[in-house]
Amino acid sequence: MRHRDTFDGWSDEQVIAFMTENQYTYIRKLPDGEWCGLFRLAFT
Repeated sequence: MRHRDTFDGWSDEQVIAFMTENQYTYIRKLPDGEWCGLFRLAFT
């Protein structure tokens, strides 16, 4: 499985919930159907 296929078969709500639970911010679905978000690597 390629990384980009991770959310195949998931509803938009499931993807958003998963990314939110895993601390992603600025979650959005791109025009080609892929998802992106920012993940904070360090806290100060």
